[in-house]
Amino acid sequence: MNLADNLTEITDLAKNGVIQAVAFMKVQMPELIEQIFSYYTTLNIIGIVISFIGIVASIFGIRQSLKMFNENIDSAGAAVLAVVSISAIVIGLAFIIANSITLIQMSIAPKLYLIEYIKGLM
Repeated sequence: MNLADNLTEITDLAKNGVIQAVAFMKVQMPELIEQIFSYYTTLNIIGIVISFIGIVASIFGIRQSLKMFNENIDSAGAAVLAVVSISAIVIGLAFIIANSITLIQMSIAPKLYLIEYIKGLM
């Protein structure tokens, strides 16, 4: 066996490996795309729910701080509680908006979402 035969054999093995990999990816790609969408849809919905719970808790914090102000109990603590609660509401709203935009993009332009997802991997 000479060098040319060895190179031909190696090239044929590599070519067959690439052909098999492409065939495997063609079969697996639809399921992979479905799993990507399911995972990120679930992740964004969980983010929205957690943000909503945080906003509700922050509203109770603001209520408590107003109660403390009205009863003249620890006005400095009430001010800190109010600022932290308002900040948490703003952050929660930002998370809800960001997660909602992602869900809207996934439902309206799924191909664009996949392109951006793949671009983020590179």
